[in-house]
Amino acid sequence: MLAMPTHPGLARCFAALLLLCALAPGVFAQTLPFRRYDVPEGLANSRVNFVFQDSRGYLWFGTWEGLSRFDGVEFKNYGTREGLPNFLVNAIAEDPSGHIWVATQGGGVARLVDRRASPVLFEPHTVGATRESNIVAGLFFDREGALWCGSERGIFRAKDPHAADLSFERIVEDGVVDSSQFGCVDASGHVWVCTPTAIVEIEGTRVVARHTAPDPALAAEHVYAILPRAGGGVLVGFRKDVFEFTPPGWHRLPIELAPEQEVRCALLASKETLWLGTTGGLVRWRAGAQTSYASESGLPDISIRYLREDRDGVLWMGTWSSGVVKLASEAIVNFVLPSAMPDRNALRVLEARDGSIYAPGKTGIVRVRGERAELVPGSDDPRFAAIANRMLQDRRGDFWIGTPSGLYRFDGPELDLAAGRHFDDADGIPEQGVFGRIHEDREGRIWVSVLDGALYDWDPSKSATPHFDRVPFQDDVGLQLPRDFLSDAEGQLWLAPYVGLARRVDGKLQPLEASEGLPDLQTRCLLEDHKGRVWIGTRFHGVSVTDEPTAARPKFKNYSTHEGLASDAVWSIAEDGEGRMYLATSRGMERLDVASGRVKHVTTSDGLAGDIVNQVIQDHAGRIWAATSGGLSRYDPRAEAPAPEPPPVYLARVRVAGEELPISETGEISIPEVSLPASKDNLRIDFVGLSFRGERDLVYQYELEGIDKDWSQPSPERSVNYAHLAAGSYVFLVRALHPDGARSGMPASFAFRIQPPVWRQSWFIALAAVLVGAMAFAIHRARVRRFLALEEIRTQIATDIHDDIGSGLSQIAILSEVAKRESTPAVQRHLDEVAGLARTMRESMSDIVWAVDPRRDRFGDLVQRMRQAAFNLLEAEGLRVEFRAPADAALDGIGLAPDRRRHLLLILKESLSNVARHARASHVVVDIRIDAGKLLLSIKDDGCGFDAASESRGHGLASLRQRTTRIDGTIRIDSSPGDGASIEVAVPL
Repeated sequence: MLAMPTHPGLARCFAALLLLCALAPGVFAQTLPFRRYDVPEGLANSRVNFVFQDSRGYLWFGTWEGLSRFDGVEFKNYGTREGLPNFLVNAIAEDPSGHIWVATQGGGVARLVDRRASPVLFEPHTVGATRESNIVAGLFFDREGALWCGSERGIFRAKDPHAADLSFERIVEDGVVDSSQFGCVDASGHVWVCTPTAIVEIEGTRVVARHTAPDPALAAEHVYAILPRAGGGVLVGFRKDVFEFTPPGWHRLPIELAPEQEVRCALLASKETLWLGTTGGLVRWRAGAQTSYASESGLPDISIRYLREDRDGVLWMGTWSSGVVKLASEAIVNFVLPSAMPDRNALRVLEARDGSIYAPGKTGIVRVRGERAELVPGSDDPRFAAIANRMLQDRRGDFWIGTPSGLYRFDGPELDLAAGRHFDDADGIPEQGVFGRIHEDREGRIWVSVLDGALYDWDPSKSATPHFDRVPFQDDVGLQLPRDFLSDAEGQLWLAPYVGLARRVDGKLQPLEASEGLPDLQTRCLLEDHKGRVWIGTRFHGVSVTDEPTAARPKFKNYSTHEGLASDAVWSIAEDGEGRMYLATSRGMERLDVASGRVKHVTTSDGLAGDIVNQVIQDHAGRIWAATSGGLSRYDPRAEAPAPEPPPVYLARVRVAGEELPISETGEISIPEVSLPASKDNLRIDFVGLSFRGERDLVYQYELEGIDKDWSQPSPERSVNYAHLAAGSYVFLVRALHPDGARSGMPASFAFRIQPPVWRQSWFIALAAVLVGAMAFAIHRARVRRFLALEEIRTQIATDIHDDIGSGLSQIAILSEVAKRESTPAVQRHLDEVAGLARTMRESMSDIVWAVDPRRDRFGDLVQRMRQAAFNLLEAEGLRVEFRAPADAALDGIGLAPDRRRHLLLILKESLSNVARHARASHVVVDIRIDAGKLLLSIKDDGCGFDAASESRGHGLASLRQRTTRIDGTIRIDSSPGDGASIEVAVPL
């Protein structure tokens, strides 16, 4: 074992030698899942000086060409047009009020004031009177809210950054400050700043102490970072060394850098980890161990300018020329060997008995030992190209490899392709292509499918030297060649061809049929878990499992996209130490917790090398290895970052009929209720959820209270449109859902009310009601006036007829009687006729006057007139009259038009006249009733009767029918000879 040199210079040379060894041809170190964001993704510039996360969760990047804000999906950039005094941004900070401040190169500092009515969003402030004092390298706020700025003219402080006349006081005058991490606030509230000559400790504005470097050789070294330590004191990053300092003691951390490698920034992160950004890559110091990452580790740029860990534990790096680099998780490490995987596609993964990992690629086999990958010598031979899953190490340690030219075996325990055995017909197996996986069952027998259409096995208990027996399939089974095998705890051999599924029990095949829990027999993989359950991966219906593998008809339970899987194509299955199942699918790796049913998606967003996962296994250390379309990935569930915080969600933009509402630059959780006119019923609402672990898998649910009854289906869309909303009150709600299950604690909300059209508004309705009422009243008054005028005319007509014509007819009758006394008998007869006619006409005229007179419009007047007519007409003829009618109180309020009164009266008189002249009756009954809104008039006599079915010689009955029809009534006449007569009239009131 090599001993680490103790002399600092020798130690650094030794570290450089190790680095060179790591880069030797054919050997590749592990790569972490770094992800790069640069100008093509929307970043303002590739050179990033600073990374900051504000209290809302947004990430801000200070670049050489402006400020960039990132929400996980999109960038928004700010420059001089938005009010920055200089577009080169060196540092970013947030004051206690939540305002963003930036330090610029020559323009002093600027505060984001968010003037929505103006394109100028920043308020600039000069730090000092000279140009050098406004070249601000860094800034931060102390516990009292004072703003500290480090510039080329020293260190300045502004007591009240929000004062109208913001002014700065120079606290430290020592030389040039050119590091964004020039100062910090420790656990006790003291301010620490670094200058070219000392580390200065300040309380308020008073310098408490000036601390010099622990070694005179370090006095000339630049200090690039000073950070507060949780236990007190500070951590100081010099150009080549890192110290912990708790006055008065200095303690150097044994971190070794390559000769040309220098510290540029530092970060104290979670898991008690110190990260260093250097000119030669990223350095991690944890639990006394140093790990370095550079280009060979997948780092896009080895010159790191700034480091920041966000609240989800994601590490962000600002680089010198490659934009921003993200490290989402250390749980995943990727291995890619271009010589073996020119297409980056790892086809299979196998753990050997010595702990080495083997991964066949397209043109070779990768072997991973510890943290390094190498090409297995000889595996680039065309015979071993793309062997995929046809590789096995048996319990004796020997390796079996199936190729298109037949089966090979190589002695273990390490794969050495230089000395192997190729099997042929003499060994009982043909030199034809091996199909599918080579399998060793629980008894140690080796099973191989060969493209001649048969299954071959070697039983070591029968022959120590491999010799295979051909195992033909039964003809009646019709099973295709199996591509995967499983030996379960009960001794059954499960066979999974491309289509079909069978068990081999006591030398016989038992095919299984599709069922409710096993809907797909296009099987792709098999696994028995620690509970003895058999899992079956299918091509189109996810995975099925049975806990009764020996049953004649096992019952299965299926898990598919309906239960939360991202894909229904399952290529491989593995189990970890906690009983969770890992599924290799076409859309990443799925971790299924059977007890809870919860599914975790692991994709390239989490650092997986590729999203098409060909195979998964668990190694002896409990880590999951995945052969993917982008290389080989190692996933350690124990190294996972804690569950992410619930993603906050903000309303980013609201456009009403194309016009934007005034919203804060960083969005709003809640917008006060807005009243909109009826014409502005079209809305577009944009929203954003902030999460930087699996951010591209973030989905949203929204609900419009007033229309929707429940939340929408989860969707990655970050906007929603509503067109032609009806008038009413609404509340829009939106929340974000993280793929790990975290959900926004509080949905963002926007309340608004769409006013109804003018004709539906209350004031318009009230006005319309008043107008309608006024019109109705005017019409009513006009009708009343017309009615009164008509009544007046009717009264006048009745009076005129009664007074003029009536008196004239009376005079005619009187004069006829007088003339009759002086005339001859012949003339007397004519005068008698004239007098009778005058009296008749006067009687008829009396009925007309009665009908016209408005004072007789009450129904009771009609009944009284009818009673009078009946008795006057019939009693004079000696008939007994019975007149029935409702009481006067029952007739109150019932009115009849003049014509209806007249016709009813004449119908009665005509009927009674017929009785008096023709019936020879002794008893007449007149009955008047009110029933169901109708007047019922009945006239019955006990006279001689007549044949009602025959045509009458007179006009009396015809006249009755005509009058009844004119008043929309009905009449029924019943009579027969000797039985009297009955007339019934019904008239609607």
